[in-house]
Amino acid sequence: MTHYFLALRFDKKTTERFKYVSDVIKASISETSYKVWVNDADYHLTLHFFGPLDQIEVVIDMMKHIALPSIPLTFSKVNGFGRQDGYRVVFLEPQITKRLRVLYESIQEELDLRGFQTTNRPFYPHITLAKKCQTLWNKENRLAQINTSLAETYLPFSAEPVSLDLYKIEPEKAPKYTVVFERNSP
Repeated sequence: MTHYFLALRFDKKTTERFKYVSDVIKASISETSYKVWVNDADYHLTLHFFGPLDQIEVVIDMMKHIALPSIPLTFSKVNGFGRQDGYRVVFLEPQITKRLRVLYESIQEELDLRGFQTTNRPFYPHITLAKKCQTLWNKENRLAQINTSLAETYLPFSAEPVSLDLYKIEPEKAPKYTVVFERNSP
């Protein structure tokens, strides 16, 4: 069964920056530490995960009409979800801005009005770099060392999403995410 999600997409220059950070992590902890390193073309910032989606046209209509401001973001550190000695997901974390939060909340409200299930979990924006941890690589707090090194040479950097996209997940392909509908940012 095909799954779908809404996300902000970035331009090639920005995705190259995401890849650079990913490559620094790989070099620091070993590529084999994670089963999945995100494909360069798949970097995005998720705003809503649908799972299976029958009402694609309803979502596209909402995307056409929702207010979509410019959303400058500053990416300043690498973080993770899960166990601290081997995060199940490693990601690049942007500072949460009012515009990003308002867009997220607007999308949740519009989806709720259209009968879609929304979440009560806190919004934690991120760009996934790797997932499915295979080794406990952070026992000596390597992540703090990686962040210190990146802060000295590369982070923070600013970027702005180029579009709000409805994606379809195709797990057997590379890249895994295909754009179904794209709404360009202003």
